Amino acid sequence: MKRLLFLLIPLIFLGCTNQSQQMQVDVHGDQVSDSHNKTHAQESKTVFSENAELFVEFHPLVVGQLSTFSAHLTKLSNQKPFEKGKLTVSLVANKKGIKNSVDSPAEMGIFKSGLIPQKTGKHKLIFEFEQNGEKEKFTIDNVEVYKSEELAEEALSEIEKSKDVKFQKENIWKMDFAVKEIEKQDFNNVVNVSGEILPAQNDKTIISSRSEGFVFFDRTILKGMQINRGENLLSISGGDIAGQNIVSEYLQSKNNFELLKTEHERAERLLPKNLISEKEYLKIKSDFQNAKVVFDNLSKNYFDGSDKITASCDAFVDDVFVSQGEFVNIGQALLSIIKNQRVLLKAEVPQQYFNSINKIQSANFSPSYSDTIYNTDNLDGELISYGKSSNESSVYTPVYFEINKPEGLIPGSFVDIFLISDNIKNAIAIPTESIMENTGKYFVFVQNSGEGFEKREIKILASDGNNVQVSGGLNNGDRVVTKGAYRIKLASMTNELPSHGHVH
Repeated sequence: MKRLLFLLIPLIFLGCTNQSQQMQVDVHGDQVSDSHNKTHAQESKTVFSENAELFVEFHPLVVGQLSTFSAHLTKLSNQKPFEKGKLTVSLVANKKGIKNSVDSPAEMGIFKSGLIPQKTGKHKLIFEFEQNGEKEKFTIDNVEVYKSEELAEEALSEIEKSKDVKFQKENIWKMDFAVKEIEKQDFNNVVNVSGEILPAQNDKTIISSRSEGFVFFDRTILKGMQINRGENLLSISGGDIAGQNIVSEYLQSKNNFELLKTEHERAERLLPKNLISEKEYLKIKSDFQNAKVVFDNLSKNYFDGSDKITASCDAFVDDVFVSQGEFVNIGQALLSIIKNQRVLLKAEVPQQYFNSINKIQSANFSPSYSDTIYNTDNLDGELISYGKSSNESSVYTPVYFEINKPEGLIPGSFVDIFLISDNIKNAIAIPTESIMENTGKYFVFVQNSGEGFEKREIKILASDGNNVQVSGGLNNGDRVVTKGAYRIKLASMTNELPSHGHVH
């Protein structure tokens, strides 16, 4: 649908007596017609400040004729448009010139303004943006003001057309998009290996039987089940069997306790009368206290003729070694529990990397069931051990880290591990998600202008799971697309690329 936008433009002349002019402008698609009903091609420029990007489209500057500017302003922090603010456009040569301001965008992120150049030659085109006291300034040097439209058209026709993939700002603003400016940095040599998550030795507890008897579960106990401190898990009942079952143990300790308690009370009455010696009294007292400890310990877990087994801490069940009704002996393992606080990361390192093991500093790892990448340093990790020699029966050398267990990490699961070792200076590294692949070749998209993206082939040297060290195709200062690259890839593959012009 055709949209008409009428701009009433006051022009302020800098460095001379202030004057004002007014001109009505009809904006439609890529072409602007002024009062002379002339049409022109478009130029575009892209400039970056510390916090913002200016992508501006405008018609060639011709003396005495109106040129309109469609300025797209983007926040670099999130690649979203500025929703409000004031934009001032100035055209300056030899400290003299003209300027024009607009107090709000014509539409989200797009500011419309216009200027009528007064003299030919090279100028500076300056855009000054202000919002809530924050200011951004963009300067474009060597902007030519032409004597006639014919000369402007001729000059623009000689400019080689860009082969970049075109992707409109309005589409970028609507998607999850991010760009990283390349800067050489420190990276690390990385060894990519497989491994697994194991319970930490001091985090795992074996619960054993304290008596002989038959196993009876208080409820269903399965591997991986969460249990709470003090919760009843199972009981051991001796029934009528002979031996050291809980009932006989309890009755024996109770009788012994009550007998020694009576003797102790009698000794306390006789001692003040010197009817027994101090030595005899201390012997009786010691026997009584020992019997009390044994009886109290049995009483604590004895209930209705059985020995109650309870959880000693909050944990989850690692394994169950017995079945309902099974007979167990004293000291026999019943189940194992894990506190779920610390775990071991075990990396299996091939022997070809044995000489690099002593340089390992930390590791990134990702479980086989998740795309989440964890770092040992962020989990209070510690390299606790690595093999000092190889095993004839294995071609791998183990490396162990002990780490805090994050939510969602399951002991026993297999993981992909990136062992991080010695430092590499002045490397070019980019986020893993920047990289596209096609027929075995890898490439990225580099932002050359606000809406222009160049496909560049790269070679992957190393990856730490989060970032990839690359060679070829990239240089300091290049702006690599790190989010949204796939959408640009689709645009590059379509026969009808998105139109370069805008209909606002």
